[in-house]
Amino acid sequence: MQTTWAAMIAAAENFDTTVAEGDRIQTEREKARARRVNRFIRLRYQDMFFRQMRNEALTRYSQAFDLAQKYVYMAAQVYDYETTLLSADRASGDTFRSEIIGARSLGVFDDDGKPVMNAGYGDAGLADILARMQANYLVLKPRLGINNPDRNATWFSLRSELFRIEDGAEGDADWRLALSKCVVDDIRTVPEYRRYCQSVASSSSLQAKEPAIVIRFSSTIDFAKNFFGKDLEAGDHALDSSYYATKIAGAGVKFDNYPSNSLAATPVVYLIPAGADRMRIPGGGENGTVLDWNVADQVIPVPYSIGSTELDDADWLPLYTGYSAGVEALAKIRRMPSFRALIADEDDDDKALASTRLIGRSAWNTKWVMIIPAGQLLGGNAEDRARALSVFINGEDTNRDGLVDVPGISDIELGLKTYATSGN
Repeated sequence: MQTTWAAMIAAAENFDTTVAEGDRIQTEREKARARRVNRFIRLRYQDMFFRQMRNEALTRYSQAFDLAQKYVYMAAQVYDYETTLLSADRASGDTFRSEIIGARSLGVFDDDGKPVMNAGYGDAGLADILARMQANYLVLKPRLGINNPDRNATWFSLRSELFRIEDGAEGDADWRLALSKCVVDDIRTVPEYRRYCQSVASSSSLQAKEPAIVIRFSSTIDFAKNFFGKDLEAGDHALDSSYYATKIAGAGVKFDNYPSNSLAATPVVYLIPAGADRMRIPGGGENGTVLDWNVADQVIPVPYSIGSTELDDADWLPLYTGYSAGVEALAKIRRMPSFRALIADEDDDDKALASTRLIGRSAWNTKWVMIIPAGQLLGGNAEDRARALSVFINGEDTNRDGLVDVPGISDIELGLKTYATSGN
């Protein structure tokens, strides 16, 4: 009996030992699982952080590369504009532009940051394109005469060369009529003014209508033609057609017989090339091909644009909008300001041709717009503006005796300081 009881007690103790061992194993398994879960969570967050940082780095690189690609593309545009080679020419800018669009790497740069031609395999990158473009330009520059241009300063009469109105009293009525036809009631209704001109500004409100004189014309560089495309006559001025490109280094406008005693002594004028620049291909011969260039003077964005506007914007994300956001958008047109016109008693051609905003543009353009704001001739109210244009065009009867004591301007002259390249 005692032996049986002892065996039962021993079996019960063995059972309790087995249950305790099972509980211990389950507890250790729970702890091991918890440790593994914690490790998996840590690894998962590390992987998420790694992917996020990698994506941000790739995005930043992609944005920086896109901007570099834009800059290189604009360099190719300038190269093409300066050389004016046909797209069939292997040295033309069109060849480089197609390569720039297909490039997906930066390429190789030396220790000074200068691009290096890459002779390796695969995508040579933007640096290789820049290096080859520079090498080509160093050869084309002396060959086309870009480094040795022919420089001139020429004045063109709008009265005699554009409108074909003779000098003297015989043509004064026709001249006044021609200018009167160019008067607009409000400068802000002129499309070229709204698109290309830096607007007039006033701390007080402007007039409801700001009148102006708007003269539109085209220019040409052709044999036996004057600057305005008319048949060359005695006294006319023309630019030499034997040069493939004639570009502007300075511009100015002169008012002959300006009534400075009746109007302000500092008149201003806008001169806008609103059409297509035209140039011939180098060495094109008698019937040389003429190329048209739709030039857009655009804003070049800074690489990293940041200011109070961006910081105050709750939706601004530097990851996506840091390099080209806001007012520095690439498509924004740089507007041209007005410049001082020379009046009769200021016979200083260097001063008259001091405006350099048109530097580098072709003197041959399909559409020029000259704007003379009335508000810079006389201030005051709308009646003063109208009087200013009347005095400017028709003169003024100061003694009220029916006679014009102060005559209006007798001519408007356009002056261009140019540099021409032969292309031979």
